[in-house]
Amino acid sequence: MESTLERKIKKLFEVRGGKFYKWVSPGVVGVPDRIGLLPGGRIMFIEVKNPDKSGRLSKRQAKEIENLKRLGFEAYVIDSIEEMRRIIDEQS
Repeated sequence: MESTLERKIKKLFEVRGGKFYKWVSPGVVGVPDRIGLLPGGRIMFIEVKNPDKSGRLSKRQAKEIENLKRLGFEAYVIDSIEEMRRIIDEQS
């Protein structure tokens, strides 16, 4: 379930001294549903999807993630705690 994965990712950010916020952007469809903040000013926009691959990224979500990347932000679609851990660790 997405909610279980979100809790695990939140704990991962907290253990590393960061925050993992739910983000709602009224009037803008497709923005990633989470913002991960790490010490040193690292900001990540994260769309969490079901680990069983049942969740699909909408065209609007894909476009918004690409827009964020084009602006120079880190933006990811995550479906496992291992993937999130790897991303955090490889750029720390």
